[in-house]
Amino acid sequence: MPKKRRAKPGKNNPKHYPETTTVESNGGGVFTVRIPAQHGDWEKQFALISDCHIDARGFRLEKFNAFMDEAKKRGAKVFIGGDLVDAMQSSKDKRAAHADLLLRYLADMQSATDGPLHYFDVLVEHVVEVLTPYAHNIGIIFEGNHEMAISRHYNMSLLDQIVAKLNDRTGARVLRGGYQGWVQFKFYRSTRQLRAPMFFTHGKGGGGEVTHGVLDFARLFRIYAARIIWTGHVHYSNSITDVVHSVNAGGKEVRQTVHGIRTPTFSDDRGVKPTSGYGVERHRGRSAPIGGWFVKFRWVGASDVVDIQKEELAWI
Repeated sequence: MPKKRRAKPGKNNPKHYPETTTVESNGGGVFTVRIPAQHGDWEKQFALISDCHIDARGFRLEKFNAFMDEAKKRGAKVFIGGDLVDAMQSSKDKRAAHADLLLRYLADMQSATDGPLHYFDVLVEHVVEVLTPYAHNIGIIFEGNHEMAISRHYNMSLLDQIVAKLNDRTGARVLRGGYQGWVQFKFYRSTRQLRAPMFFTHGKGGGGEVTHGVLDFARLFRIYAARIIWTGHVHYSNSITDVVHSVNAGGKEVRQTVHGIRTPTFSDDRGVKPTSGYGVERHRGRSAPIGGWFVKFRWVGASDVVDIQKEELAWI
C-alpha cells in the first residue's frame, strides 16, 4: 500500500497558522494581518494614529513617544493613517512661512545650494529618526493629503523615501499604504478562522464644525461592508458604534458591532501660533486632541464573531 504523503505547510493547508502576528500586502490597496489566537477567551490590541505632522513646529514629541511606548507595552501593532509629515515649507506651498521651519532645518539649510530638495532630505532624515525606536512595532504607514501634495508638485514621494530608509536602517518590514485601502484582520485558532475587515480613508473636507465629521461614517458604512471604518484628516477625535444583524453558515442569526473611528493629531498649532497663521486666518486655529485609539479584538469561547472594543488615549 503506497505511503500517504503529508501535506506541506502552506496557505491552503488548514493546519498552517502563523506563530506570530504578520502584516502583508495583497496588492490593490488590500493588506492582511494574520493573528494566531489562543484557546478560551483571548484578546489582541492594535493602535491607530494619524496626522502626526512630525516636522511641524507644533508636533508634540513627548506625547507621540508616550503613545508609541504604550503601544509597545501592550504589544499593539501601530497603523499610521496619513499626514505623517507636514511638509509645508517648500517653495510651491502657499502656506509656507520661513519662520515655521524648525531650527534644525534652518541650520542644515544655511549652506544648501539645491533649494527645496535639500529641505526634503532634511525632513526625511528627521522623520526617520523619530520613528526608528518604534520601527518594528509599525505595521503600515498610509498616505495623507500632505504627502500627496508633495508628490503632485515635485513628482516624488516623501513616504516612499521614509519607509525605505526606515526599513533599511532598522531591518523592520513597515509597509506603505495609499490614501485609502483595506486591512483584513484574520484570526486563527485550531481549524477555525474568523476575520474582521477594516476600511481606511485618510478623509476629506473640514470635518464639520458642529458634527465633527460624524456624518461621514453614515455615508461610508453605506458603501463599505467593514467591521471598522477608520479616518482622520480633520484633527477631531470621535467614534461611533452600531449593531448589524446577519446569518451564519449554520443558519443562525448573529449580531456584530460595527465601528467608526476618527483619529486626531499629534500637532498643536495653536500652542505655537495662537493669534496668527494659516489656520487662524481660516478659523481653524483651535486646539485639537493629541493622541490616538486602541482597538481590542476579543475571541470569546466558541463565538462565530470577533468582539471589538475601542479605547481612546488622548491629551490636551
